[in-house]
Amino acid sequence: MSYEVDESITEEDIEAWHEEMGASSGIKKKQKKMAPDQIKAAIINLVPETGTVPKCEVIAAATTAKISRDDARDYIRILLREKRLFERKVREGKGRPEVHLSR
Repeated sequence: MSYEVDESITEEDIEAWHEEMGASSGIKKKQKKMAPDQIKAAIINLVPETGTVPKCEVIAAATTAKISRDDARDYIRILLREKRLFERKVREGKGRPEVHLSR
């Protein structure tokens, strides 16, 4: 067998062909992971400028923003260490105190 290079095919054609073949075969294209600074900014934006919000709600909202639960927890810890977020326990009733976050 012999092969020849077809100079008329561009890189864009090859990329389009790869996407088409991946879509037709059911292969999902890998999503690019967010940069650490983007994750930090996204989490900070989930916390209101005034007042507090339950930590569990921030983690749940982060998962809808394509941030994994583990990453959200890790980056919340980092932001707490950097003093960009603050944590406070709020006791409502006789149950366990709920952890709230604030800026």
